[in-house]
Amino acid sequence: MQRTERLRTEERPVNGFDRVRLNGMGELTITQGDDEGLTIEAEESILPLIETEVRDERLTIGYRRQIGGIRPTLPIQFALRLRRLSVLVISGSGGVRSHSIRAERLEVLITGSGSVHLDELMAGWLGTTISGSGSFQVAGEAAEHRVEISGSGGLHAPNLRTHHAEVTVSGSGAATVDVAEKLAVVISGSGGVAYSGNADVSQRTSGSGRVRAK
Repeated sequence: MQRTERLRTEERPVNGFDRVRLNGMGELTITQGDDEGLTIEAEESILPLIETEVRDERLTIGYRRQIGGIRPTLPIQFALRLRRLSVLVISGSGGVRSHSIRAERLEVLITGSGSVHLDELMAGWLGTTISGSGSFQVAGEAAEHRVEISGSGGLHAPNLRTHHAEVTVSGSGAATVDVAEKLAVVISGSGGVAYSGNADVSQRTSGSGRVRAK
């Protein structure tokens, strides 16, 4: 029977970054405001194996190699405070959530089985890249949205109001979008795109993929 360790909380000083990368497991909550910092909650034996580094304006949260032999019995929680966010990368099985993000340009990249939830995004341009089985759920507003999905990943953005969108889906991936003016779709494989709004739609499909109005 595996023994459950006591949870500990640790504050890590991080500053001077606008790009964030989460490698591996854990749940990351992002709060945008006037200060910067990272609070980690994990079991005592896990905390020393968590690495955080800021280099070239990018914060990377990951693990030492020994983490592969350890199975946490309680969730690993990260609470990140930042001023700006321009790039968010999640690799592995982790999850990211934020209640509110404002950015002129934001790029979200998801690989593996990770997930991202942005409850309210205000952006001029949003780039979404999903590979593997990852998922991205986002609401709010973005003037332009570029989407690339490969594998079985999915984008759920019926409540993200956009003016222009370009969506490319390969494999069995799926996307749901809301577009007011112009939507360009390319599908190869069995993927699908569902859209709402009054956009002029251009599409190119190969395989059994479908584009449909909601």
